[in-house]
Amino acid sequence: MLIGYARTSTSNQKYSLEDQIEKLTSKGCEKIFSEEISSFSSNRPEFEKALEFAREGDTLVMTTLSRFARSISDLWKNVERLDAKGVSFQILDMNLDTSTPTGKLLLTMLGAVYQLAQAAN
Repeated sequence: MLIGYARTSTSNQKYSLEDQIEKLTSKGCEKIFSEEISSFSSNRPEFEKALEFAREGDTLVMTTLSRFARSISDLWKNVERLDAKGVSFQILDMNLDTSTPTGKLLLTMLGAVYQLAQAAN
């Protein structure tokens, strides 16, 4: 099953919640969790519900990587949670799909680049 997650920080955000939901629906998501909550909030109840809802063989779909994680540690924490359940994820704007070996490689490379950039600051 494809499970979508959409989030905006404010109601007037450029990349609207409706736009994200439309893209997730077009992708074929059968269940979509959405919320309007600050990206600085550590509490994202609908994101947590989406992770809890996902079952082995499912795919969690987001429009952008920023909907999935706010930091490299957050990224790996979420990836480990999904891996433990046998759930893959897709990032639509990057055409990244962790159910494929190429998708897993790209995710690892993105994480490494992000970590290097963080270390340089």
